[in-house]
Amino acid sequence: MPQAPPSQKAGIYIHIPFCRHKCPYCDFYSLPLKEASINLDEYVQALLKEWELRRPETEGLQFHSLYLGGGTPSLLSLRQIALIIDSLGPALTPKAEITLEANPETIDDIWLKGIRSLGVNRISLGIQSLSARGLEILRRHHGRRQALMAIEAARLAGFTNISVDIIFGWPGQRPQDLEAELHELLGLNPEHISCYELTIEEGTLFASWVKEGRIQPLGEESLTFFHLLVEEILTSGGFKRYEISNYALKGRECRHNLIYWENRPYLGLGAWAVSYLKGTRSQNPKLPLYLHYLASGHSPPRIEERLDLEATFRETTVLGLRLIKGISISELKGRFGIDPIHYYKTELEHLMAAGLIEIKRGRLRLTKQGRLLADEVGAYLV
Repeated sequence: MPQAPPSQKAGIYIHIPFCRHKCPYCDFYSLPLKEASINLDEYVQALLKEWELRRPETEGLQFHSLYLGGGTPSLLSLRQIALIIDSLGPALTPKAEITLEANPETIDDIWLKGIRSLGVNRISLGIQSLSARGLEILRRHHGRRQALMAIEAARLAGFTNISVDIIFGWPGQRPQDLEAELHELLGLNPEHISCYELTIEEGTLFASWVKEGRIQPLGEESLTFFHLLVEEILTSGGFKRYEISNYALKGRECRHNLIYWENRPYLGLGAWAVSYLKGTRSQNPKLPLYLHYLASGHSPPRIEERLDLEATFRETTVLGLRLIKGISISELKGRFGIDPIHYYKTELEHLMAAGLIEIKRGRLRLTKQGRLLADEVGAYLV
């Protein structure tokens, strides 16, 4: 029989779906603030009301992380961030990780010192590129100098856990461009680096520009080389690759994202936010409906999907394989009462013969080649 999870470790995600400008590659739910026809105070009050209404659903959970993502959460004022942390803070465990995403053009020294004093102990800076050419192609609204100053200002504000996001594989990027960016980034001494391959998502401006011939995506051979280059440079610089796209100094792995990859419970607050509680995945509606219901004191209707034990097992396996250490076979057995080696017998035979997956020290994990094809492997197992 499956056992109860060893810990009801959980996280809270708050979605701030507003930006100053919509990036042409972004397919996350976000709106330019000027087009949203609401003020941020109204949205924050809706968030706090949703927390009040949904808190009973979280009984028995220990919240080890709070993550404010977006969109651009750094559009929030210190007063608005204080309201959120004052309301949700008591539900967090001692020394919980509190992360806030920020864009360089939306922050200054006073704001950074302010959020640090409010308890935000991890900042994730959306740098995306340290190349003037890369920033132009990605249509970012900060310059290279602003990006460098943002990292320095965060350090001076007292942050000892700084994460930086970069995007590689943008049209026209050369290996020497990426190599220069990575070496410069290492010299800035962040604790965590997320390196995402640019993907052309349907519905984005980049997708339409590709169809119109305005931009030309890099080929698979170049992207494969870039993946290997990222790993080589960052690991030689003292970073450990702990997930497909994420690198950290020892002990600085993102605790919140580990909750996702271990398929642990999380509560999502905000328009279009996703939750995973008690085996049910749910998603809030978009802005107009979300605000309408909460303004009247009611929880908004959510799209819900109930996952049975077997579906949860498969999903946990696929998510866990994103971690470089893979997933413990004994833990899967204990958690679900299902032996993954027996359950996936045919699939594993094929994947192991192809050199994409391996079993080492009681863990199922992707090989180096498998990590390059992680999405394909995941689709095969789910």
